[in-house]
Order: sequence, then structure tokens, then C-alpha cells
Amino acid sequence: MNYYQILGLKENCTIKDIKKAFRTLSKEYHPDINKDGESKFKDIKKAYDVLIDEDKRNEYNDSGYINSSIDMNGEIDAFIVDYLFEEILNNSNQFDEFIRKSKTDKQDYLNQICNYHVKDQKRFLAKKTEENLRRKLICLELNSKDSCITYYEKIIEMNTKLIIETNEQIKFLELAKKRINQLIN
Repeated sequence: MNYYQILGLKENCTIKDIKKAFRTLSKEYHPDINKDGESKFKDIKKAYDVLIDEDKRNEYNDSGYINSSIDMNGEIDAFIVDYLFEEILNNSNQFDEFIRKSKTDKQDYLNQICNYHVKDQKRFLAKKTEENLRRKLICLELNSKDSCITYYEKIIEMNTKLIIETNEQIKFLELAKKRINQLIN
């Protein structure tokens, strides 16, 4: 569930924007006004409660939430077929070997591939996090050079976006592992 989408806001919205969106949507979906709006109002209230509290909002933003409007099972199934099986199908020896495996062995094999990619993403994540830390330290050292700080702040912002995307990819791979277990069983 994407709380920003529920309230019709962008991630860089202000507290004022959140309050305004909540008031507007509450008038439309409050159960006392709209008998069919109870479920929608609960989602609006939950989104508001998280986004209005700075600590909860930061935790929510840092968690790399996944856009719930995406059909995750469909996305994961496509990933499994397009990506994981591509590694097997492109090598006829691997394909023959994979076909002969038991259900458990197939499951283990696909999970190994996912685990490899999770480890790879985590290494990338650690690298980008360390780069951000180093750049922040350089910015502190060069506090009199505004153009340098501006340059490094832009890179830090780009790395932060990469970190969020990488966290989302790791969560996606973990979901793929669960889906593999469902599909093979």
C-alpha cells in the first residue's frame, strides 16, 4: 500500500500538504458522510497517521516500500520465467539437468539463484552506503566550497535513490523465493 498514492501526494510533500489532503479526503470518505467509504477511510487514516509523524514517515520512506498497485505475483512470475529460467534455458546441459531434478532440488536451485542475486544487491547497497558516508565527510571538510558541496549533495541524493531501489530489488527477490516455493509445490 503506497500511502502517498492513497492521499494523492508526492513523496516530497509537506506536513501542510498531508493535512490538507487528509481533510479533503475525510470529507468525501468519512463513514458518517459516505456509507460506502469506511474501507477507503481506514486506508486514508492509516496513510495519514504514518505520513504525519516524522519518525514513522522516515521509517516508511527508508523501508523502500513496494508500490502495491503492481500485481506482485504476476511481476514475480514474469521475473522467474524471464530471468531465472533464462539462465537455465540458455544452457542445454543445465536445462536437461534441471528437468531431471526433483521438485525439492528445483526449488533449491532456483532459491540459490535468488540468494546469489540478493547477496549481489546487498554488496552494491553496502558500497553505495559507504560512498554516501565518504561524500558526506568530504562535504564537512570542504564546508567553505559551496560548489563542491552542491556537487557532492547531488551525488549523495542519486546514491540514496539507488539505495532505495536496491532495497526494493532485494525485497522483490525475497518475494520471488517465496513464490518459487508456491509454484513448485
